[in-house]
Amino acid sequence: MENSQNKILKKNKKKKKILKRWTPRAIKRTIKNALQTRKVIPRTCGLFMTNKCNLKCLGCRRSVLNIEDSKEISLSTVKNLLSLYPDIKSFSVGGFGEPTLCKEFVNIIDFLKKEGKKVNIITNGTNINKILSLKYKPDKIIVSLYGYDAKSYLIYTGVEVYNQVINNFLRLKDHFDNVGLVYIVTRENYRNLEKIISLCDRLRPDFLQLINYLVYDITKSDEVNKIITVKDKEIIEYIDKLCENRDYVKEKPVYIDFENPKFNCTSYNSRINLDGDGNIGGCLRQIPPDSSFGNIFREKEPFNSTEMRRLRRLQHTMAKKKKPPHKECNYCFGNWYPQ
Repeated sequence: MENSQNKILKKNKKKKKILKRWTPRAIKRTIKNALQTRKVIPRTCGLFMTNKCNLKCLGCRRSVLNIEDSKEISLSTVKNLLSLYPDIKSFSVGGFGEPTLCKEFVNIIDFLKKEGKKVNIITNGTNINKILSLKYKPDKIIVSLYGYDAKSYLIYTGVEVYNQVINNFLRLKDHFDNVGLVYIVTRENYRNLEKIISLCDRLRPDFLQLINYLVYDITKSDEVNKIITVKDKEIIEYIDKLCENRDYVKEKPVYIDFENPKFNCTSYNSRINLDGDGNIGGCLRQIPPDSSFGNIFREKEPFNSTEMRRLRRLQHTMAKKKKPPHKECNYCFGNWYPQ
C-alpha cells in the first residue's frame, strides 16, 4: 500500500514539474532565451556613406564628439554585405556625414533599387545633382530642415545655404514622389515651430517629421536640458495645437519620461549599420559602426559576433533590469516609441 502511494506521489510530482515547465511564464522565458542565443538575420541596413559634410551644424555628433575617419562606402562593400545577408530588405542612406558627398552615391543607390531593395535617403539638401541623376527613384527622400529663414539657417549650420536648400527641396519634390522634411524640436527652439509650420504650409512637403532632441554628450547638462520630456505639458500642448489639421505632419516628437524608463528599441534584433571600412553596428541613432561590433571583411557572421549577441541579450533583458546596451539609451527618444 505504501509503495503504491509513493508511486502515485512520484507521478504527481513529475506531472507538476511538466506543468510548471509549460506555464505561460515558462514558455515566455524559453522563447526569450532562444531569441537571445539564436542567430539573427538583419532585415534593414543603415549605410554610413561618408564622414564628410559641408555644414557645421550645432548639436551634430561631428561638433559634439570626435568622429573617427573611415573610408567612404563603395559599391563593392555594399555587394559584400549583401553576399552575407541577401535578405536585407531596406536601406537608409545617411550616417554622420552628407551621403551625397560619397563618390559612389549614384552607383550604390541605383544598384540597390535594381536589386529590388527599399531605399530612403537622408540629406541636408545642398547637393542634389547626384540625386537628380539617379536612374531609379528612391522610395523616400528626407531633407533635414535647420531653420525657417536665412538667418536661422546660418546660425545653426554656419553656412549661408537656406535659399539653396529651399530651391533644391522644390526641385526634388517636382522630380520624385515622397519627398519630405525633418525638423528637430527642443525645449529651446519649440517657439520657432510656428514659423517652421508656416514655411511648410507654403512648401507642402509630402511629410514632415518632428523629432525630439538627441543628446550625443550626456555629461553636459545644458545638452540634456534641451530634451522635451513628458513633464513639459505646455510645450506638448503648443506642438499639438500647431500640428492640428496639418495632414503633412506624419510624426510628432516622442517625449522622454526619465522617471519611468522604457526600452522599446529593438534595433539590435534586425538592423545592421555599415561604414566604408566594413565595420558594423546596430544602434538606430546614437552609436556609429565600429570594429568592436564586427566587420564584414573579417567575419563570416558579423551580425552575430560575440559583442552583437551580448548587446542583443542586454536589449532583451533591459526592460526588467533597467540596464540598456549603452548609457546613451536612457536619453534616446527611440526607447519611448509606442509598440
